[in-house]
Amino acid sequence: MLERKRVKNVNLRVRRDGTVYVSAPKHEPLERIMGFVEEKRPWIERRQALQAERRSLLPVNWDSGETLQVWGKPCKLLLEQAESARQEHVECADGLVLLYVSPRWREEPPFSEAVEHREKLVRSWQADEVRHLAEPLLERYAQQLQVQPSKLRTRTMSSRWGSCNVKTGAITLNTRLAEYEPICLESVVVHELCHLIERGHNARFYAEMDHVFPAWREAHELLR
Repeated sequence: MLERKRVKNVNLRVRRDGTVYVSAPKHEPLERIMGFVEEKRPWIERRQALQAERRSLLPVNWDSGETLQVWGKPCKLLLEQAESARQEHVECADGLVLLYVSPRWREEPPFSEAVEHREKLVRSWQADEVRHLAEPLLERYAQQLQVQPSKLRTRTMSSRWGSCNVKTGAITLNTRLAEYEPICLESVVVHELCHLIERGHNARFYAEMDHVFPAWREAHELLR
């Protein structure tokens, strides 16, 4: 996919599904864009292979036997029965993720609806996990950077790991960060807080990142 937008350079990203996304300046000649993509072909193919391997380790039906990454470690998913909807929850221990679901969502609805319900339960649990680890990080780095975030939100996002509303000071984190090593969550927290100092990704922004959290490049590669 090619998108023309207000950017200075041609940028390329391999998405989770293996598709290639390219953003380019509005007046950049198509031949140059295609040449850039062709030059990056070996890297693209390596990324696509890596994404395919990762997809093979992610749940499809959110059912017993599938694998879920929890803070960078693979865990087996086990579907357990909850007595009622109020007792539905998720537990994680000893390399297992126990997903307690009421009988209604295991027997009555269409399979696709049951799968969606199970995933929502896991995403809600991930949100709690992210908030639990992020809150002390947010407080610590806000003090170091001398900024004042107003609130912390979590939601599942498809193309961003976090966002910062520089007007309100609200920080939003992707619930899926709970699938990656904790260093990734820490890096995203610092990244979004740095936007309260500098809106853009310029030299000043990365100088703040380097000063406060030098390991951000390692985390960036893991998230890519």
